[in-house]
Amino acid sequence: MVQMNIRPRTVSQRMLLITAVALSPALLIGVGAGWTVQSDRTEALHDDAYRAAELAMLELAQIVTAAENVVLTAAAMPVVKRRDRPVCSDVLAEVVGDLRFLSAMAIFDADGSPRCLSGPAAGDGFAGSDLFAEAWGATGRVVGAAVERQPRALPVARRIGGAAGAPPGVAVAFVDLDWLQAQMAGRGVADKDSLTVIDRAGVIVARVPQPERFIGTKVPETAAWLLAEPAPGTVEITSQDGERRVLGYFPAASHAAGLYVSAGRSVSAGMAVVRSVAATSTIVGVGGAVVTVLLAIYLTQVFINQPVRVLTRTVSAWRRGDSTARTGMTAAQGEICAAGETLDGFMQELEVSRAARLRAEADREMLRDEADHRVRNLLATVQAIVRQTFAKDGNEAAQKVFSQRLQAINAANALLNQGSWQSAALRGVVEAAIAPFAGPQDGRFTVSGPDVMVQGSVVVAFSIALHELCTNAAKYGALSGSPGANADGSPGAGAGTVSIRWGLTDPAAGAQFFLRWQEAGGPPVVQPSRAGFGSKVIKAALASYVGGTVEMVYDPAGLVCVVQAPRANVVVPAVA
Repeated sequence: MVQMNIRPRTVSQRMLLITAVALSPALLIGVGAGWTVQSDRTEALHDDAYRAAELAMLELAQIVTAAENVVLTAAAMPVVKRRDRPVCSDVLAEVVGDLRFLSAMAIFDADGSPRCLSGPAAGDGFAGSDLFAEAWGATGRVVGAAVERQPRALPVARRIGGAAGAPPGVAVAFVDLDWLQAQMAGRGVADKDSLTVIDRAGVIVARVPQPERFIGTKVPETAAWLLAEPAPGTVEITSQDGERRVLGYFPAASHAAGLYVSAGRSVSAGMAVVRSVAATSTIVGVGGAVVTVLLAIYLTQVFINQPVRVLTRTVSAWRRGDSTARTGMTAAQGEICAAGETLDGFMQELEVSRAARLRAEADREMLRDEADHRVRNLLATVQAIVRQTFAKDGNEAAQKVFSQRLQAINAANALLNQGSWQSAALRGVVEAAIAPFAGPQDGRFTVSGPDVMVQGSVVVAFSIALHELCTNAAKYGALSGSPGANADGSPGAGAGTVSIRWGLTDPAAGAQFFLRWQEAGGPPVVQPSRAGFGSKVIKAALASYVGGTVEMVYDPAGLVCVVQAPRANVVVPAVA
């Protein structure tokens, strides 16, 4: 058998072979690190685009919700209910003048005739529109397509009234799209990035950059499929302006704002640093390899193997999750050490990128808090309007009741803010509502039920209804007696109690959610001769929001209120 002698014979050959073997791990490490950096950067672009779109969507939802709250509050004013058109039109005009994000407001009767207008042209073309008919038949707010007027506006409509003393109709607030465009432009969109808002008709209503080119145009067919997506996501796409971007998008069907919103992150700008580092590392690696080969015959075992071992240990530490690991090498120590310095540079840039993402998350948190602050300011503005309105009527008691209801809404908004305005814990909603009526240890409330998250759309309705039930109990029912407690924490003599219990029925029974309020130990209950506003809020408004039924039982032993609704209308599905 013939054997080939392929062992190197000279020291130069041996050192060249050792150099080649030593450089192989370094080259593999460089390629692997470069691929990892590029992959991480691509993933970061998708995550950043999604979060930017989510923040824009939350801000739009806040604006639409604020517009809806304004029209509902305005519709509840006595001057509006009395159809005192000159006075209520002046009130609407004053509200629009105080709120910069609205350009007009209008309230119509059921037959489409204007009841109140913030301006002579505020309701032009709305009464006979499809949006009027849609709002009249809907149970919640309806966001229409952009209206070409001066200024451009986005209508937010809501059916109102229908109860005793509250004539039915449709109220609409027009969000100023020029103001919305200024808000979007003020978000600080980076060069080559984008932010787009599209209405239900597929027309762009806000765009950064180049708003003058895109606003008012329809989305091209090549991108129209994004508007029909059932859920938010990210996609890499070439935009109409020719820029390749990673797009984070939220279709109108995926959230409560009724608008499509997307945020784009430029691929070329986002990957520029990675490509620069890759090019630099390639140049340094190739140069180091050439120099190392030329000087290989002069190197000793220490100058070759030791740097390679340091590189290998450092990369292994990175893979185990030790992001603080560094080679500590410098180019002055040799060619292989120059590769180590470059790898340290890679890791340092990764750390900087991670810190930038953390700062971005902090900024998003600040924006969410700012949105909550705006809602609080809006409620304060509404409360000021209420004080002015009721002051004219001299009805301080009604003003106090309405202010307490606004405080219940404010507490519900605070809970929603903790859940990014998507949901809130039902137990927290209940505890926040009864807190003003429960002593520290009087044991008058019994609260029980599973820990479930309820949808943001019903949180405010539950808060107001529970507030009204507590107020009624404090005035006439179980909480009207002495709140004293015995030594063991049980209610004192003559003190009534309230049980609040909720749960979910078996799926075979229809997957129903229920909440039961039951009073005991108070004065004998007598069915009222007429329903007050609080009862109307509980029975009509709450039933409308949850899409179910509200039953009030005036049992002499204590008032009972039972809320039932389809589980899907109330409870947020559990994540597997």
